[in-house]
Amino acid sequence: HVEVMQAPAFCVSCASVVDVPDSPDGTVPCPSCGAVLASPAGCDVFISYASPDLALAQQVAAALDAAGVRHWLAPDRIGMGESFLSSSYSPLEQPKVVVLVLASSSVRSPWVRREITDSISHNRAVLPLRIEDFELPREWNILLSHNQWEDAFRQAFDVHLDHLVARVQAELRKVAAGPIRQAPAMAAALEARPLDGVNPDVSPYPGPRPFPSRMADRFFGREHEAEALLGLVA
Repeated sequence: HVEVMQAPAFCVSCASVVDVPDSPDGTVPCPSCGAVLASPAGCDVFISYASPDLALAQQVAAALDAAGVRHWLAPDRIGMGESFLSSSYSPLEQPKVVVLVLASSSVRSPWVRREITDSISHNRAVLPLRIEDFELPREWNILLSHNQWEDAFRQAFDVHLDHLVARVQAELRKVAAGPIRQAPAMAAALEARPLDGVNPDVSPYPGPRPFPSRMADRFFGREHEAEALLGLVA
């Protein structure tokens, strides 16, 4: 059985986030309303790790595979003779979520540090998975100060992988739902901006005005009611 890779996408027609598969022609129908959506390109998750932790990084990749989440892991994507720099940092521009296999080896790796620094500077969600009990260096404490990590050495690793996959899927759906969250702010900005040539402090409506006597011949058919009203105010 081959798992079909799925990715969250926002459907404007039904205003909802839906999971859609990869498509060879780049388009896919919305599973809810049938509207044509653009199939998300590239990978959704980048796995950052140091070489000594490759085996555990591959377990993370396998768990994402089983859940149908598109990911990028260097040994699976870099072919013989390819440059690590060109292969690694091109897909790092595409993912919405970065999973960090956090260990004493990874905090010593300049490559991992660059990957995480780049991801945080571009507002990508970083999910650290700490695989050993060690003291995090001060600079890494600062770097990950806004990221909640999971200690994956306290229980069976498979249990933590399930939690990690659930967090990844939640983050991907949050990113896909971005247009929903942005809509109220965009609407408020449009309402707050006055139309060109309109003074917001002056009402565009002149309001009621008395009719001049020269227009008296334009009112007819209700003379009796008019006389009765005039009698009341006279």
